[in-house]
Amino acid sequence: MRLLDALRGRRSSDPSPQPPTRRPLLLALQGGGAHGAFTWGVLDALLEREDLAPVAASGASAGALNAALLASGLAAGGAPAWQPGVVPSFDARAREQARETLAAFWLGMAEASPFEKHAAWLLRGPADNPSLSPLAHGLMQWAALFTPEQLDPLDLNPLRDLIARHVDAERLRAASPLRLFVSATHIATSSMHLFTERQMSVEALLASTCLPRWHRTVEIGGEAYWDGGFSANPPLGPLVFDVPDLPGHEQRDVLMVLLSPLVRPALPTGTREIALRQLELAFAAPLVREWQWIEHARREADRSGLPAWRRSDFERRVMALRWHTIDTGDLPAAERADSKVITTRAFVESLREAGRAAAQAWMSAEAPLPAPLAAPLGPTVSAPRPSSAPPPPRPPAAP
Repeated sequence: MRLLDALRGRRSSDPSPQPPTRRPLLLALQGGGAHGAFTWGVLDALLEREDLAPVAASGASAGALNAALLASGLAAGGAPAWQPGVVPSFDARAREQARETLAAFWLGMAEASPFEKHAAWLLRGPADNPSLSPLAHGLMQWAALFTPEQLDPLDLNPLRDLIARHVDAERLRAASPLRLFVSATHIATSSMHLFTERQMSVEALLASTCLPRWHRTVEIGGEAYWDGGFSANPPLGPLVFDVPDLPGHEQRDVLMVLLSPLVRPALPTGTREIALRQLELAFAAPLVREWQWIEHARREADRSGLPAWRRSDFERRVMALRWHTIDTGDLPAAERADSKVITTRAFVESLREAGRAAAQAWMSAEAPLPAPLAAPLGPTVSAPRPSSAPPPPRPPAAP
């Protein structure tokens, strides 16, 4: 019934208009392994702003983790449960707790990482822009000869413990401060499956992050799932159609945080560049298809020429969309596919700082918000390239 109410607009029971000082945001968070620390930085900067109010968040893989961490941190800080048609107001305590939850998760992941403990053997290059050593590449090629079940017969997944420690799934099911949409790929039907805040669990988040080459297939309710990035990376439709209208706010601003830029003008020619672009295209295809479908619906609605009061709720919603994009751009640390498995503290902190800088640049350019659809996926702000100053030295490996 909630979806039907949303599609009808809930006009008769909408609460009074909210103060215009709080700008609601719908967050779409892309997956990308360790590069999800860039999104950590974006969210960290957004949470410093009292006038920005996340209403809902969708995500796949690392994006799903960041969405759940954001909601769980806000809830732990006392944020009220999400209410249809209400722009939330998160006080300083809730926002600070959300920042701490995100930081604790990502730094906890770094602490547990074998790359942190054995950096001298497994990594090469500067600490804030590492790559895998020949030994690490050899170990990964060897591991690829076995199934995840053969490599880990006891299903000892440290990510499970980390999620359970920092995401209060029970609280999110009962009173999440955000609408949540976590994508996973249903293996049998090749289709996207959405887990909402009311279905949130550690297993749902593990399903969204399950790359079958490295992780055991996740089964929930007798159904098998793999990484959400195969089918929706991140989901856009639920943010458009499953989040009720917000009285006093005619526009629906969707902020996408992309870890694989959609536009790379340079033609890849080397083997490494070709492999990277091939991987980016595979994981970007679901997003591009969904966005193109929504934009086609918007063009058709605009072509009808009907006045606003005669448009259906569907037409009104797609006409109200404004897309905004923050991505990693040509950040060197995010240009190598192998760095998506590297979770050392120095690396995730460098990605966080890049995400913070990109978010701050976006916020400084967003007053007022621009008109919709000024670029391939709306106005885009990319992470600035680092200065030419020498990189910090890698810390010595732990004994």
